[in-house]
Amino acid sequence: MSDADSSVPQSAPASTAARMRRDTPLEPRIEEQEAAQHPVWSADDDPSPKMSEPFSNGDFECGEKVIDYTKEAHARGAFEEYPLTRNEYISAMVHFYRGELTRANEWRLRLDTSTNWAIIATMGLLSFAFGVREHTHGSMILGMYLVLHFLTLEARRFRFFDVWRTRLRMIEENFYGPILRRDLSSREHNWGRLVAEDLIHPRFKITYLQAVRTRLLRNYMPLFVTLLFAWIVKLMWHPETNSDLWFDRLAFGPVPWQVAFFLVFFLYASLACVVWLVPPSHPQDSDYWMEDVRPMDKIPDF
Repeated sequence: MSDADSSVPQSAPASTAARMRRDTPLEPRIEEQEAAQHPVWSADDDPSPKMSEPFSNGDFECGEKVIDYTKEAHARGAFEEYPLTRNEYISAMVHFYRGELTRANEWRLRLDTSTNWAIIATMGLLSFAFGVREHTHGSMILGMYLVLHFLTLEARRFRFFDVWRTRLRMIEENFYGPILRRDLSSREHNWGRLVAEDLIHPRFKITYLQAVRTRLLRNYMPLFVTLLFAWIVKLMWHPETNSDLWFDRLAFGPVPWQVAFFLVFFLYASLACVVWLVPPSHPQDSDYWMEDVRPMDKIPDF
């Protein structure tokens, strides 16, 4: 064999290459995969920290004595097998409370936004209607329904805000309240399960009409009263005709007086029915969580 031939490595026979591929597999064997999925743990070699055995105190689970749960939990491969210690439980509740508080604050700001829009729209329409004598009272009717539109938007937002608010109240009454009182007895024994069920299957706590009634009495009633009073004043001070009959003054442009009267009467009659006939949405906070169906839920929703 020459020097040139010895310097160049010769390719291995086909049988050798096949044996190399067979002896050095790129993927683990089935036995190795199963062993990786179900390792055999030794209590002496296990570097994992010891977990605490919890004892039940209402919805609190607190760690007291140290027991090794790691072996069985790792063998089963289930996270739920780990017991929850006091520090883990409190840390989870603190972060959960902060998240729910952030949600409630965000929806609270949305409520303020729609209210501010309604106030600005009312002031702008009043300035437009009384700025020039020739402007008809139809702008006041338009303002009434514009404020109604903002009310419907805010009622929808209030229902979402009420979901976060009721969760916060449940946590404050049954978690932070007992801690501050130094008495770990909650008002609602199963409040944790109730909140968990509401997280899994969220639902509104009040109906749409109840939300409309709440926001109407809270913010929008003064706006509707102001617009109604301004509409009457506009008819008295700036009538389009010299007739002393109110029915003649209600007409503006091509719109007959019957249409204008019906629009105003229907709107305020509907608002009065909402205030008087819809039940209030102010029961005790714990009442939201006690029953699956309440009489107020039978009100038709939109």
